[in-house]
Amino acid sequence: MEEQNFANHGKFVPSYHFFAVPVFVINFVWSLVRLWQSDDLRWWLLAGLFGGLAMMSKYTAILLLPAVLAFALVPKWRRRQLSSPWFWSSGAIAILVASPMLYWNGIHDWVSFRFQLDRPDQVAGWSARFLADFLGQQFLLVGLVLLPMVMTGVAMLAVRGHRRLEPVPILLSTAVIVPFGFFLWHGLDARVGDSWLLFVWPIGFLCAVINMKQWRDESRSLPARTGPPMMVFAIVSGIAGVVTAELYYVGGTANYFKNNDPIGKEAGFAAVVADAEAKRRDVGAAWFITSDYRMYSMLRWHLRDAVPIAQLNERARYVGFREPRLDGPVGLYVAHQINRNAALWDKTSAVLETVGSADLVWRGFRYDVYTFQRLTGWKPAPSSGPGDPFFIVRPN
Repeated sequence: MEEQNFANHGKFVPSYHFFAVPVFVINFVWSLVRLWQSDDLRWWLLAGLFGGLAMMSKYTAILLLPAVLAFALVPKWRRRQLSSPWFWSSGAIAILVASPMLYWNGIHDWVSFRFQLDRPDQVAGWSARFLADFLGQQFLLVGLVLLPMVMTGVAMLAVRGHRRLEPVPILLSTAVIVPFGFFLWHGLDARVGDSWLLFVWPIGFLCAVINMKQWRDESRSLPARTGPPMMVFAIVSGIAGVVTAELYYVGGTANYFKNNDPIGKEAGFAAVVADAEAKRRDVGAAWFITSDYRMYSMLRWHLRDAVPIAQLNERARYVGFREPRLDGPVGLYVAHQINRNAALWDKTSAVLETVGSADLVWRGFRYDVYTFQRLTGWKPAPSSGPGDPFFIVRPN
């Protein structure tokens, strides 16, 4: 479930939703395409099942709802769909499948929903840097040549589908346009995660292929004739790009992108964690505490939960789940040198003593510095409730 991203379980298990949600989404779309092909409305039931599973995997699957409504209501078969019990049953099945997640949220003040929805703007107005980051991520993920071809195919399929009221083109194109538009808008004033749109691109590839086939059948223009060779070139160049990136990161030793290298920013945490663990033993600390989710996650990942780890802020992550056992009076605080949550310590009786630091370095380039502080005189209570200054239901 989505709340697995911010909850503390007994053992750390990497989130599966980035891989699961595209599988469920593809099966969801396949069910609706089979409905159209067979004219058997009972396929709505399978679509409801996969829709519920997609929602359980990642909340952003809700962005497919406009595509489903357009698929059912824009074509001329809308009256038949609305009068069918299978159509309404699919919604009931999706809610039933997602009911464990809904129930958990209902009894915990809708904490994971509020956590995901409360994402404050990171700049006033809009930022060209955030927009460039978002578009650059998509070009790198999809391909410098393939992304324009996919979006062109999506746009052309959308126009053709709405003009002819064809259910499948409407479904597929809307399933790409709405999520892409939502994250593009969100990317004007905040950073969009590089994996947030992954569930969309398999549908985008389908749009590009279907549009290419229909375009060639209807037109003998030069762009229509050169489309297939261009698509082959896009795929081949994409594969070449992936191979090049693999060789660069696995076999290379240089750091050409410096501070703009997304892999480099993550690759150096193993050394930071090793330094933190060595310092913990030196100062006699029995547990770690952090104030940002990235370091919290990295400590848990690299140490495999061998040492208890708590987070100073965002206690909502622990609601309803097992708390870490913080035995012993001494902990080690690991924080970014620019500690945005330093003021929270003023609300405690903690005594902090700086005992060291570690550089986050990859291939000779320093990305960040993390400080280590020995903590005494206070322990966090992870399962605090609303009203506690440490509860904080919002991402970093």
